[in-house]
Amino acid sequence: MIGTLTAAAKIKVFLAALSILLVGGSLYEVAEDQSVNTQEEKDPYTIDIQNRAQLVENAVTGVIDAQGTEEAWKFKQTCEDATSYIRKENLEAEQEDTTLNAEQRELNQAYKEYLKEAAYTVSVCYTGGNPDRSGMNKTKNALF
Repeated sequence: MIGTLTAAAKIKVFLAALSILLVGGSLYEVAEDQSVNTQEEKDPYTIDIQNRAQLVENAVTGVIDAQGTEEAWKFKQTCEDATSYIRKENLEAEQEDTTLNAEQRELNQAYKEYLKEAAYTVSVCYTGGNPDRSGMNKTKNALF
C-alpha cells in the first residue's frame, strides 16, 4: 500500500510527522522552563573576569602550540600578539581597580597576578624555553 502512494502524499505524511515532533518538542521545552533554579547566581564582574582569563589562556595556549611548528618570524609575531593582548588586559584591570568594591578588587588583584604568570609563560616561549604552566594554572584556579 505504501508503494502505491504518490510522492505528494509521502511528502504530506512526512511533514505531518515532522510537525507533530516539533509541537511535542515545543511543549516539552515550555514545561522544562518552569523548573526552579536553585543555583546561586554569580556576580557579573566575576563571570567577566573568568571569561577574560579564559581568553588569555587561549592566547597563551596558541603560543605554546605554535612553538616549534611555525617559522621563526611568524612565531615571534604570535608571541608579540599574545604579549600585547596580556598587556592590554593588565592595563584595563589597573584602570578599573578604582571603581570596584572590596570583593571585586580582591578578584581583580588575583586576575592581575594571573596576567603576570601568563606574560611570564609567553616570555619563556619567546626565548625558546619550555614553559611551566603550573604557576599560571594555580593563579587561574584562584579566579574560579
